[in-house]
Amino acid sequence: MSISRIHQKLGTAGFIISIVALVAALGGGAYAASGGLSGKQKKEVEKIAKKDSAKRPLVAG
Repeated sequence: MSISRIHQKLGTAGFIISIVALVAALGGGAYAASGGLSGKQKKEVEKIAKKDSAKRPLVAG
């Protein structure tokens, strides 16, 4: 499928939004894969996750 066919189906605004979303998704994935968090930030995230999971009871399902 060529880019011009996609552009015709989505229109200009939809095409621009889809390109921006694609770039953001790829950029976010690359940032996460490169170890975007420092050691201190990772510890904070783990602390928050443990604290939040302790509040919620486990539900069988």
